[in-house]
Amino acid sequence: MSARDGRSVGELLLHADTAARDLLFDVTGEDAPAMLRTWGEVVQNAAELWQALPARPRGGTAGGQLMVQLEAITQRMHRTQLRQGWPSAGDPDERLLSVAESFGAARDLVTAHAGAPGQARSLAAMRDAHAARTRTMHALYVAAHAVSIAVREHVQHLREMPRVDKQWARTTRGIPRGTEALERLTAFEQLAGSYLSDRFVGSLRAEHRDGYAGLGRLCDAITRWDLQAHRTIAANSTPANLATIARTTAVINRTSLILVRAAAHTGTADPVTYEQQIAPAFEEAIRAQSHMARLWGSLTNAMTRKVDPKLWAAAEQLQAATRELIHDKTALADPTLIAERADLRDLAPVVKVATVAGFTLASDVREIATHHTGLSAPARAMLDFARNAEHARGPGDEDVLGESLSPTDLQHNRVRPLIEPVRAILVRDAYEASMRQAGASGAVLALWTPREPVAGGSAAGRVRNLALDQPVPVGPPARPGPGWK
Repeated sequence: MSARDGRSVGELLLHADTAARDLLFDVTGEDAPAMLRTWGEVVQNAAELWQALPARPRGGTAGGQLMVQLEAITQRMHRTQLRQGWPSAGDPDERLLSVAESFGAARDLVTAHAGAPGQARSLAAMRDAHAARTRTMHALYVAAHAVSIAVREHVQHLREMPRVDKQWARTTRGIPRGTEALERLTAFEQLAGSYLSDRFVGSLRAEHRDGYAGLGRLCDAITRWDLQAHRTIAANSTPANLATIARTTAVINRTSLILVRAAAHTGTADPVTYEQQIAPAFEEAIRAQSHMARLWGSLTNAMTRKVDPKLWAAAEQLQAATRELIHDKTALADPTLIAERADLRDLAPVVKVATVAGFTLASDVREIATHHTGLSAPARAMLDFARNAEHARGPGDEDVLGESLSPTDLQHNRVRPLIEPVRAILVRDAYEASMRQAGASGAVLALWTPREPVAGGSAAGRVRNLALDQPVPVGPPARPGPGWK
């Protein structure tokens, strides 16, 4: 990731924090080995960022010593894992890797724009650095809790395994090793929490903002996202990629709805049309896309959750562009504040671009669900998916879903082609999602007459980093990284 990514230090840290929070909603015991493999990189990059941020000339060293302690706990965990061979070698957790890469990119930006050692800093810059440290520590605190949840569930699963000789021998090794890792993660979480206990809210009030890129940056981000999503669909239609596409489409719909609401509130758009046509249509589209994201996501496991890095990069830049307009710290921005950040008279073409992109992607996903023979998923995930969707089967009815997959496939949870009951559900709900997107696209036509597109997206879309660095031009992603739901 480089300056061409277009996100500031503050936006990178906000992404790390948000991605860490998202882990709490989507973590299981199966994720524990991959998360433990990745945890060391997360903490190392956070510690390097912490060290790169300017410190006060005198005093205030407690936070630095605390980070040294946290890094030492993680290094001991890593050495123990290498010595014990648990967890064994394998793929990293893509979601935690996204947090690590955000810390690394923020570190690179701070280092690139750092002044000479000992150089005097303004009060605003020092407060901003303190806010950056607080945001970093909070992301570590939440992420450590998520990893702890995964490890605890993993250990519990091992304890509940049948006492078959070979399995039980492996289990007896995994339980104490997992318990030891959990104890160290708990200590890590408590230390990080001690830093945040009395400073989280106050320090974030000092975060620096210097201008807004307006609708130009958002329009650019949607266009780039749409292009990359179509490329990803054409090259690699996996449930993980399709879940990301549906989830990001829901984010675009939600952003469009909030912007139109701000326009209606401030008199730029007709409030009656918004209430009667726009809001219902967009809310239905958001629900439909969120539902599709859950469906596709349920057809993945820890080994098949990898998303196209270029798709992740486009999604991350889109999220940064939306947060800049519609968020105010940890809450949604007031409509009047949104109107101050962007000229809502130019909103119509942006929303139209967003809804048309959503409809074309939803239609393509429907075609993939219907006709693409290369779709596959883990066997147990497909079986659970189909059984959870069975509402009509009575207690005396025969369960034939298991016959669609061989016992060996289920035992080893192999990745197999989609079974027909699963495909039928996906086709039905993908069709519904595409119709809801069409409804949102049609509702927009009732609100505005055509206007000229926003001009100069990239030129207008300049975003400042924290007070520590300089303006960075928004451009295409150079080093993608996995990340947001």
